Amino acid sequence: MDKLQFEVSSGLKSIIGKDLITNDIVAIFELVKNAYDANANKVDIIFTTKFDKIKVDNQHIDVAYKDKIFIIDNGKGMSYEDILEKWLKVAYSAKRDGTEDHIDRTYAGNKGVGRFSCDRLGSVLRIQSKTKHCSRVSNLYIDWGDFDKDYKKEFSSIDILYDTKEDFELPNELDGKIKSGVVIEISSLREQYSWTTKKLLDLKRNLIKLVDPFGDSRSGFDIYITDEHSREHDKSIINGNLLVEDKETSIINGKITNTIIDVLKSKTTYLEVELNHNHLYSTLTDRGELVYKIKEPINSNSFLIDSSFKCELFFLNRSAKSTFTRRMGTPSVSYGSLFLFRNDFRVYPVGEEDNDFWGLNKRKQQGHSRYLGSRDVLGKVEVWGNEDKFREASSRDMGLIKTDASEELKKVILDKVVKKLEAYVVGIQWQDSFDKDYDTPERMFRDENKAKILDLVSKISGTESVELIDYNNDLVAIYDEKSKHFESTIDKLVNLADETNNTKLLKLVKEATSRFEVEKSRAIEARRQADLEQELRREAEKKAREESKRRVEEEERRRLAEAQANRFKIESQKEKSRNLFLSAMETDRDKEKLESFIHQLIIYSAATKDLINDSISKVNRTTGPLNKQDIIDTFSEILNNNEKIITTSRFAVLADFMLDSACIEENLANYISQYMNDIITAYNQKIRIETNIPSDIDFVIRFSPIEIGLIFDNLIANSQKARASKVSVEAEVEKNKYLIVKITDNGRGISDQVDPNRIFEKGYTSTNGSGLGLYHAKTQVEKIGGEIFLDQEQPKRGTRFIIRIKK
Repeated sequence: MDKLQFEVSSGLKSIIGKDLITNDIVAIFELVKNAYDANANKVDIIFTTKFDKIKVDNQHIDVAYKDKIFIIDNGKGMSYEDILEKWLKVAYSAKRDGTEDHIDRTYAGNKGVGRFSCDRLGSVLRIQSKTKHCSRVSNLYIDWGDFDKDYKKEFSSIDILYDTKEDFELPNELDGKIKSGVVIEISSLREQYSWTTKKLLDLKRNLIKLVDPFGDSRSGFDIYITDEHSREHDKSIINGNLLVEDKETSIINGKITNTIIDVLKSKTTYLEVELNHNHLYSTLTDRGELVYKIKEPINSNSFLIDSSFKCELFFLNRSAKSTFTRRMGTPSVSYGSLFLFRNDFRVYPVGEEDNDFWGLNKRKQQGHSRYLGSRDVLGKVEVWGNEDKFREASSRDMGLIKTDASEELKKVILDKVVKKLEAYVVGIQWQDSFDKDYDTPERMFRDENKAKILDLVSKISGTESVELIDYNNDLVAIYDEKSKHFESTIDKLVNLADETNNTKLLKLVKEATSRFEVEKSRAIEARRQADLEQELRREAEKKAREESKRRVEEEERRRLAEAQANRFKIESQKEKSRNLFLSAMETDRDKEKLESFIHQLIIYSAATKDLINDSISKVNRTTGPLNKQDIIDTFSEILNNNEKIITTSRFAVLADFMLDSACIEENLANYISQYMNDIITAYNQKIRIETNIPSDIDFVIRFSPIEIGLIFDNLIANSQKARASKVSVEAEVEKNKYLIVKITDNGRGISDQVDPNRIFEKGYTSTNGSGLGLYHAKTQVEKIGGEIFLDQEQPKRGTRFIIRIKK
């Protein structure tokens, strides 16, 4: 039997080169990965530019094109033997067969064909290479076109030129020199006119994936791009002449940095825990706002004594996951979760997608809504200690060998890191169903969430052996005396002030308590006055009824005493009397409803009267200049009470229900529809109201009809100021638990001079108004656990607000 052999055509070059790698960016990415695998800590990608004259409309203009691409690394380089035995062997990979020098990195590639990426980029290649032990620089010269001249030729029969030189010949654009490494110089570029600004930026965004976001010092890998022709573009961004969404990823020249962790710090919650001098220091931060910083000792018998570790753990909310995917080009779950570094080196496969070294996924299965799993977090643990405590398995994909210290480390990470983060995320953020949609700390400062944060911080400060080093004074602060959370939190603030020896906070608590008692007394007095007025009115009405009854009885006796001749007249008079009485009964029922509204009006009026009297007294006592903010706050409250009086008076005329308490339990969607059609329409005849609220919406909750009315009164007033002639109100139920109300007008819309992020701030206005209407609307919406915001997609003319209320 004859034996045959394959013959490899020179055409193989194109199959594994320019035809296989069809994208320039992928080609450079492959070459940069080779530099990474060669243990380089720096690689420079340099583009050189030339100009060509072309004729356009009978004029010659200069057109830039890329002349050469240099990819220069300071890795270990290649000797003559390496070039002969490795680089020139097609599909050979020293990384794959295990003969490559050991480095503490996961290799980025191991197929042995990445070198043919050069063919995709240009037809001429020069490689300069030198190791630390070589005295001269090896040079290879390849013209890929030689392989395309005759495909019948053997691949191995095509000559490649080789010589040596004393030193590297580097481009002028390179900053500095290299002692070892590889210089790839590609010329006669295949797509020399295609390297536009956009393409260069796409290259940069792809290369970001190779940069460690945690910035580990030992695995540091710096990538630089240099393109002198793009300097003007970069300068215009730096000077602010060219506005871009993200400066960092829009500047071409310079070091490529992966700032995803810094970005996440401003968009989500993270906990930093460090073991130092046998104490754990924990700092919790939420979207850029410090929550608390604490210190606690570890057990004196701990196996971690004389060791140290540091952990950064990020909770990935919806915004953080979206940002990560957009910037890194891969979902966070595919990237990994909680990585482990031992004595500065990465321990594999801890943190990989399917690895559960920390036991988070197993625990998550026991309580999906109570625990954080690996999909919910991203971070790293760095541990420094003796080899006998933290020893990596001989196979680099088996993690740490089980020891007492490594097991205790896992327990500490769970108890002191994961559970602490969970206490905040699950106990506070997940209880606020709207929080997941925010990448700013705005909702942290809602009274309800602040109360929970205060509860968390006060429990920590009261824990034995835990020292509260710092906390957020704006979050753990005095609540507005009118807040429903004031009384429930004031004792906790006192305890916290005592625990932390915070005399300033204690003084503020006492002042706030004093104001609260005044406010409480004012409310009690207002209600007492209203009750007294009601009692006096009822007494007067009772006397009036008795007097009326007496007169009726006298009249009855008089009529009965008349002559029989007037009988028909008397009977007629009796019939008339019966009808009047029925009418009076109906009037009594209307009076009862009216009385309930008058009672509420007196409460608001009395509160306003007391507030004005108190303010006048305060002004008389003040010797220095008046505080502008105090004046605004006072007028804001007066205005709010006055708006309640106006709204209540409208109810008194048109409403057909009893207001025997501040709140009612009714179908909110139905109520809004009726309020817009009956109340708003009756008092705002210059503006047309259109409602599209399906009658079958069932959204029964407890709410204050007056305060709901105030919300829409303020929004309609806002539309009138914007010269709107029509307002439409739509409502729908989302996920069976949210009522979504859209209010759209055809007014002038939001001016360019107005900051949309500030329109709900107290006092913020672009007109001559008070700037309180939308602030009051927002306050009332939040009272029932909802939120109000500008719709991201505004109408072509006018403004659209969205109110979202949870059932």
